[in-house]
Amino acid sequence: MKISPLLFKHVIVSLICIAVVSCTGSSDEALKQPVNDSNIDLGELPKISVRAIAEDSIYKHGDDPAFIITIVNTSDSVQRLLFDRPKLSSGGPWHTTADVKSLDVGSAELKYMQNVVMNSQSYSKEELDSLAYVVAPGDSIACRYRLGDIVSLNTPDQRLPKGRFGIQLYYAGTRAKEVVVVRIE
Repeated sequence: MKISPLLFKHVIVSLICIAVVSCTGSSDEALKQPVNDSNIDLGELPKISVRAIAEDSIYKHGDDPAFIITIVNTSDSVQRLLFDRPKLSSGGPWHTTADVKSLDVGSAELKYMQNVVMNSQSYSKEELDSLAYVVAPGDSIACRYRLGDIVSLNTPDQRLPKGRFGIQLYYAGTRAKEVVVVRIE
């Protein structure tokens, strides 16, 4: 079985985005520039639903909240999805991002929605094909990740401060059905 050209396109576009962010740094000016994506054809995104459940609702200050992320194939056909393999240099899952907001003060807590750094490892289409999950309609894949595997926080120690936080997880642009709420004490 071969990896779909669509999935391969998404991997390539993700790697290009990572390279651009890595090369340009975190300049606010770069983020304000208009993007002309009229020549980019991403095709269709995978037809999935995403579920994220926190292992605990209360964490001690300094702890990194953990989640079980589940991806369900909602299409009528088999899909090939990359998730927890091959391992990314960040330790996080493929195509996964999150938004983190303080529920106490309403502010965003993120430096970057995705904690991916440029990996020196590159993958051929065949290698990615061999590592993709073959997910039948209605079937799912799930894995446990810590918040720090996915995002980069806007704090000196990369830990959430004390308070309540809403965490919205995404896989391949699909938002998890629920916002995970955790409290840091």
